[in-house]
Amino acid sequence: MIEPRFRYVYTTNVTGTQQEIIRFDTVDTPFLPVVPNSVEYSLTQRLIGKEKDGGSAREVLSFSLRQSVSLSKPFTSSTGGNLPGTTTPPGENKFTPLLASLHVNPYQSLTFDASATFGNVSHQLDQLSVAANLVGTGTRADKYLNFSWFSSFRQPGVTGATSNSQIRLNTGTSILSNRIRADAQLNYDAHLGLFLEQRYIVGANASCYGLAVEYRRYLVYDPLPEPRNSFGLAVTLKNVGTIGTH
Repeated sequence: MIEPRFRYVYTTNVTGTQQEIIRFDTVDTPFLPVVPNSVEYSLTQRLIGKEKDGGSAREVLSFSLRQSVSLSKPFTSSTGGNLPGTTTPPGENKFTPLLASLHVNPYQSLTFDASATFGNVSHQLDQLSVAANLVGTGTRADKYLNFSWFSSFRQPGVTGATSNSQIRLNTGTSILSNRIRADAQLNYDAHLGLFLEQRYIVGANASCYGLAVEYRRYLVYDPLPEPRNSFGLAVTLKNVGTIGTH
């Protein structure tokens, strides 16, 4: 199934106010282009499948291409966000970078997502991200594995721009008939070749109480990167609550 889509966006003149807001997340920096008139157009290819046991039909694979064009004044680096996963290059541009997205869901327990941003000014790949999620089912419902990789590439002609590449891994499982739980979270900077954060949690559950121990190692820039260690302990009492320290 091929799905073309066009969307017209009208925005009142909020550029001056937007510049006064500190950009902290996607709420402060909206995904929609902050220009008076713009059109977002996309083309999506979807593959619909059905389970062998007669389950309902669902989307197995989708691939889309998206871009926005300004019908009024050009996009600039100060007009806020644009398409998710894209950045407006310096200067004035009528078009946002081209965003390609791939979503694969062959099984209910397995998903794969990838996105790439191709700069219409730099004429190169600006950003690339990959994510995969694996969740256990049945007797392995207590297990999970999440992997993500994000990389941004240096754009030619941009002063001070650098490349960036980070890998994040989350995993967890139960041991000894769900009596002991172990989880790990890792954040690795592939560009610098060092771990930004490591977090390990081990917990045990009994009939009326639970106990969890956490070890965390992370970097603090002051101004050079300096590793810090922290330990945490949490005790959960049935019908009482949780008491913890860090």
